[in-house]
Amino acid sequence: MLPYVNDYHVNLFEIAYLSDEQVSRFHSDFRLVADYFVQMRKNKGYTPPTQDIQHVHEFLQLMSVMTGDHRYEEVFNERLMKKGSVNMCQVLDQVENRGMEKGMEKGMQKGMEKGMQEGMQKGLKEGLKQGIKEGIKNMIQALREVDASEQVIASKLKEKYSLSPAEIRRYLAAHG
Repeated sequence: MLPYVNDYHVNLFEIAYLSDEQVSRFHSDFRLVADYFVQMRKNKGYTPPTQDIQHVHEFLQLMSVMTGDHRYEEVFNERLMKKGSVNMCQVLDQVENRGMEKGMEKGMQKGMEKGMQEGMQKGLKEGLKQGIKEGIKNMIQALREVDASEQVIASKLKEKYSLSPAEIRRYLAAHG
């Protein structure tokens, strides 16, 4: 079987550990990939070069797979392609803008939900207050129609609505 088995020698490289000189030898889009990993290893951050990406869609797919960050693939769209030449700065701007848009969208949604809840609570409180005022007014009118004395009306208002003597006088004066 030995004559049928290929014995190929394979060179394996850890891209992040290439030297700057080795990275500069690449002239394809792979230079950007290698530069990204070298910078991330050395600096724990990335400063994109201005080199144009030749095969944008394929490059973004490769970056998505290599980094595990699917935002690279998600930013590929017609708007990015219409710009003509595309470099890594523009790609990263698209990734950042997309993140900001999503964040703003979520923030607005949460703000609206909170505002609606606060508005409903405020509306309920105001509605309850108006309902109580209307109930007091109707009670005063109904008791006066049956010729109840001011003392009886005051007693009923205190009993039903727990009003202070000053509040009772104010209501009686207002609906007298």
